Order: sequence, then C-alpha cells, then structure tokens
Amino acid sequence: MTEWWHWAILIGANTPIYLLIGWAMFGTWGDFWQCLKFWIMPDIFSAMRGEWLEDVWSELKLVFFLAACAVIVAAEWWVLTNHVL
Repeated sequence: MTEWWHWAILIGANTPIYLLIGWAMFGTWGDFWQCLKFWIMPDIFSAMRGEWLEDVWSELKLVFFLAACAVIVAAEWWVLTNHVL
C-alpha cells in the first residue's frame, strides 16, 4: 500500500475524524480561524500588540491538531499494511 491514491483515500476517509478532533480542540470555527490567523501572522506583530502568549498557545493547538491528524492516518496505514492487506 504505497501508491499515492491509497494515502488519498485514507486522508479523505478520515475527514469526520478530523472534524471531531477539531471540535474537541477548538470548540468553534471562530477559534480555529483565530489559531490559523496567529499561525500566519509573524510573531513580532503579536508580540508588539501584547498577544504573544495567545499567539503561542494558538499555534501550539494548531500544531497538536495537525500532528493528531497525521498520527491517525499513519496508524491506520500501519494497521492496514501489517494486519489487513
């Protein structure tokens, strides 16, 4: 299971799980967009505005979200290749 479309199917099939993880971590879409805004904005701007700690926490939540989604896909790929296929 090393073809690119196998990975695409795994990533696409996990969309409900991504939404569930996102809901648990962010709560609302507004919080998700705020985390994304802080991730895109240079840290110096948030530090000058006095929002540095909020920036760090928002970026950390987004990194944890992306890592959790990646770990789920990798774990499913491992189970499929070693135990199913």
